[in-house]
Amino acid sequence: MLGTKYLLIVGSFEPRKNIKLVLAAYDQLPSIIKQEYVIVHVGSEGWNYEKVWQEALSLRDKNQFISLGYISKINLTNIYNGTYIFIF
Repeated sequence: MLGTKYLLIVGSFEPRKNIKLVLAAYDQLPSIIKQEYVIVHVGSEGWNYEKVWQEALSLRDKNQFISLGYISKINLTNIYNGTYIFIF
């Protein structure tokens, strides 16, 4: 659906989801992998998300992070079907 290979995070963007660790781990991947795979986030902003969101935006500026926000269940099914890795 997105036309690119992606790692998927679904849920609200907040500290208890440990997204900061996911972003840090992704940033440590070799450049060749980051060129092939981006992180896609589906869900809303959660509580106290601002600090981690800034880190996500720095990846977005490098075309390595996409946030789709809330999407319908039908579209979410398509997103799940297209993912290479689901990050839980």
